[in-house]
Amino acid sequence: MMSFGKRLRSLRINKKLSQEELAKTLGLNRSTLARYELENTQPDYETLTKMADFFQVTTDYILGRVDDETTQLSISFSHGGEELTEDEKAHLEQELKKYRELKERFFHEKLRE
Repeated sequence: MMSFGKRLRSLRINKKLSQEELAKTLGLNRSTLARYELENTQPDYETLTKMADFFQVTTDYILGRVDDETTQLSISFSHGGEELTEDEKAHLEQELKKYRELKERFFHEKLRE
């Protein structure tokens, strides 16, 4: 399995971001991000969570605990103790997809500032 630093670098490069751009997006100094990639230090929980959200992967994937980038946490949908209908689940999944797309655009716009 890939180590944290290598995984982070790979994710950054796949998004075609410089260390400076990713650091700015995550609210970090470039040197801090470089130390993460070189595995001289590790991020705190909040920073790790921001990274996972930005790259739309699990923290386990970034940490190198799993190799499947598409592995997502399963979500149990229920409403007042009742299971949601398939239509309701599909609608929520579409809304989640839209949200993730908007979040991605927001991060890219933030980089341009």
